[in-house]
Amino acid sequence: MKKILVILICLPLFTFSQNITDSLLLYYPMNGDAQDFSGNNFHGTVVGASPIQDRFGNDSSAYYFDGINDYIDFPLNDTLKPAYPLTIVFWAKLDIVSLLKSKFINTDYVPNDYFGVGMNVNDLGELTISFGGGNGFTNPSNRITFSATTMIVVSGVWYNFTGVIHSATDMDLYINCEDVQAMYSSGTGNTTITYTNYAPGNLGRTDGTGPAQYYSGTMDELKYWNRALTPTEISSLCEGTFNYASWDCINNSCINLGNLSGSFSDSLTCVTSCIVPSWDCIDNVCVDPGNGSGMYTALSSCLSVCIPTSVDELNKGINLLKIVDVLGREESNSKKNTILFFIYDDGTVEKKIIIE
Repeated sequence: MKKILVILICLPLFTFSQNITDSLLLYYPMNGDAQDFSGNNFHGTVVGASPIQDRFGNDSSAYYFDGINDYIDFPLNDTLKPAYPLTIVFWAKLDIVSLLKSKFINTDYVPNDYFGVGMNVNDLGELTISFGGGNGFTNPSNRITFSATTMIVVSGVWYNFTGVIHSATDMDLYINCEDVQAMYSSGTGNTTITYTNYAPGNLGRTDGTGPAQYYSGTMDELKYWNRALTPTEISSLCEGTFNYASWDCINNSCINLGNLSGSFSDSLTCVTSCIVPSWDCIDNVCVDPGNGSGMYTALSSCLSVCIPTSVDELNKGINLLKIVDVLGREESNSKKNTILFFIYDDGTVEKKIIIE
C-alpha cells in the first residue's frame, strides 16, 4: 500500500492597507475652477455655474448651479465610465427639495435615454442612486434605483452625500458619512451599467423625458472612485481634509506627497517643470532647451565656453585638473594631432587640437 505524506505549511496572514486615493478617478475641489486634482488630469468644463462660498465661508470655493442651464462637463473618456463597484462623494446644499431640481450627477448624459449612474433627491427628500440600461427610454424599465430609508434631506443645509454601487442588487447611500440604509425602490432595467462611447458625464444636469433637468443649489468637493469605499474610509471623509495628489520636484524626480502642500497639482505639470536644466551654446548664447539633453548642466559652465573669449581669459584663476582624450584616457598636453579635453576645477571643459 502506498503511503501519502501530507505536509501542511502554515503561512502568516498578511493584511494590506489601502490608501483612500487608490482608484480615484476624479477629484474636483471646485476652488474657482473644475481642475482635476486626482492626478489623472480629467479637468472639467464649467458651463454657466458660478463660484460661490463653500460651507466654511471661503470665497470661490464651491459652485452654484441656477437650476436652469448650469452644469460642469467631464471630459469624454472611457476611464470615467467604470463598471461597478464604484463610489461617488460630494457636498451639496439644495435650494429646493424637488426631483426636477436636484439632479446632482450623471456619468453619461444622453437626452431622453438613461445611461450611466445618477444621484439626486426625490420629492420626498430621499437621497437616491440609480443606473441606466441605455435601451432608449427614460422610464423605470430602463433603470434600477435605490433610495435612503432612514433620513430625509431639507433645503438650505450642507450635506455630504455618498453613493456606492456594489452590484445591481446591492447599493449603499450615506448622508454626512452615516449609512442611511439604502433599499431597492424602483426600476426593472438592465443589471449592468450601460454607457455610450460618445457622451460625457456631468454635474448639475441629467437626462429625462423632454428637456434636460438641472440642479438648483450649491455643490463642492466631488470625488469619484472606480471601487467601493469601505465604511471606515467613508467615515474618514467627514472627519478631516481629503488629501489629494500634490506633487513636488525632489532630486529631479516628481514625488506625490499627498499632503496638500506640493508645488504641483498633477504629475504632468511637475514632470514638465522638474527636468534638469541642460544648456546648449547656440549662436554664442546659452539656451536651456529644458529637455535634459543639453551639453552643459550648469549655466556657468555653458557661459565659459559659449561667449567668444580668449582661452587665457577663460582659464584665468582656475586650475587644470587633467587632460583626457576622447576615450577618457589621461594624456599630456604635448600629444600632437589628437583631440584633447582640458578639464578645469570650476567644471569647464576646453577642447584642443595641437597640430604638428
